[in-house]
Amino acid sequence: MERHGVMPDAETRFLLLGIFGPRSRPVRKCQRLLYWLPRARHLDPHPLPPVLPPPGLPIARLALRRIANDPDARITVFQEPVPDEGDDKGSVQPFIVGAQSPDQQELLAQHSPARPVFNPPWGPSLPTPSAACTSR
Repeated sequence: MERHGVMPDAETRFLLLGIFGPRSRPVRKCQRLLYWLPRARHLDPHPLPPVLPPPGLPIARLALRRIANDPDARITVFQEPVPDEGDDKGSVQPFIVGAQSPDQQELLAQHSPARPVFNPPWGPSLPTPSAACTSR
């Protein structure tokens, strides 16, 4: 019930008591839900909107806005333009969405392009060329 946002009420508890008995698992679960759901309703300081945007670019923007957690963060969208003609009409255009705060932009502007931003201690994770690829 809690997964689907259904809040049990006294009638639900009464029905469960009549069907399963007072010490059954469904009744105990209903009692726990009646106790905890009203208390936990407003715990999230950044709740999702009641109606989510459609999948694709709008939901990606919403997700990055929540992840960035900075009102000054700039969301950048890289997307190929929709072709005027051809077989691609109606297809979903691929996109890349990114978010950067002004502080991150300033730090990246000061960073040397010759040095990697993050150098993992285990080394680069590039695959080694296999014998099949080099025998051409």
